[in-house]
Amino acid sequence: MNNIDLNNKSNKIKVLIISMTIFTLSIIGISYAYLTIQITGNDTASSMRVKSTKKSLVYNDVQISSGSNTIPGWSETKTLTVTNNGRTNETYTIIWKDILNTIINDELVISATCTASSGTCDAISEKIIPTYTTQAHNVKVKSNISIAPGVTHTYTVTITFKDTGSNQDYNQRKHINGTLNIDDFEPSFTRVGTDSATGLPVVRSNTITSEEFYDITNAINYSSLISANGNIYNYAADKSILLAKYNLYVGQNCTSSSSCTPISTSATGYGLQSADAKGYTGTYPAIGVVPFSGSSDSNGYWYDTSTSTIKTQYGTSYNASNIYDRTYNTAPNYSVAFSNNAGNANYSIAYYVEQYINTLGIEGTGRLLTYTEATAMTQVQRTNGAQYWLGSASGNILVWFVGASGGLGHDRFLSAYYVGVRPVIVVDTADIQSS
Repeated sequence: MNNIDLNNKSNKIKVLIISMTIFTLSIIGISYAYLTIQITGNDTASSMRVKSTKKSLVYNDVQISSGSNTIPGWSETKTLTVTNNGRTNETYTIIWKDILNTIINDELVISATCTASSGTCDAISEKIIPTYTTQAHNVKVKSNISIAPGVTHTYTVTITFKDTGSNQDYNQRKHINGTLNIDDFEPSFTRVGTDSATGLPVVRSNTITSEEFYDITNAINYSSLISANGNIYNYAADKSILLAKYNLYVGQNCTSSSSCTPISTSATGYGLQSADAKGYTGTYPAIGVVPFSGSSDSNGYWYDTSTSTIKTQYGTSYNASNIYDRTYNTAPNYSVAFSNNAGNANYSIAYYVEQYINTLGIEGTGRLLTYTEATAMTQVQRTNGAQYWLGSASGNILVWFVGASGGLGHDRFLSAYYVGVRPVIVVDTADIQSS
């Protein structure tokens, strides 16, 4: 081995550079150790990088597969475990890493019990698994779960294809394939300021940053509304209610009441908010217009013919109602004339809202603004320069809508040429971060 003459100036520089390199590599090695999540499960174990430091969560992938021809009543139970091997409290989100579900009509559900090796952990209440005809990724199931150091959370997860007791032939040859695991908890939305015209806080989607919402939670006295009408609003103290800034670019574009063209699902911006999707504003064209729903008879699905009033599950009266119903989550057939509704039974505006929720990939529920919410807001607050349906009836065939100037009107539920879709999303307040 050759000796290095440290009295030589160039050799001193070389030694210093080598020492600094070794020190730097040591620091990088330590940092990478904290930036690793260990994944165990299935046939092999692997690791993944995460954005936060000092995180060491060990968990298993859970594979769900029903086969190619699932029958009603099928269920599968699997175990998901999450262990915090770090020194600090951590948070995580349970997600569908990938999912393909062709079962329709809200008949596939997920639920889970949870036990903790120390302390407690929350169960996953039964919730609908949305339909995904193409594979979706990173869809949240339960967010912002805290886990202490040295603790293991064990979830017993059950996926069930509900047997309704009625004919379910529409779900023949349908199936689910997916992978459940966990991810860093990252809020789905960011607060980005206050709108000067309405005075409402503005919230932006973190997954699709073009999508912005007004937070109407504190603009409405929900305690008073619930006292008068019941909780038809999905409101809770830990929830925020977000109203889309613009209508969705869905449905059809009309140059007159007799000349309309369905919007292609491959069109740029399809399914997202659009400032141009204003419906009918007094002159044509009407952009992004949809019927509220279809029905197999001359009445809306919310009408009870035996009592000649609204069905009790939708509210106490027409105006104090929420007739948004995910059961009719099917797109209308725009090639069929709406005047006779032939072949168009059992669809509703919910199809577009639920697709929007799926596109955002969030853990939240969708609906429409109700009549009582709209009247509790100022005209400026409910105005977005477009016509959009409300989620409340005004009669057996009539549904409320907001006009382009913020006034209120109503139209037949089959009307397909004038009114658009402006979603409301109810999310956990913890899923919104400050800017």
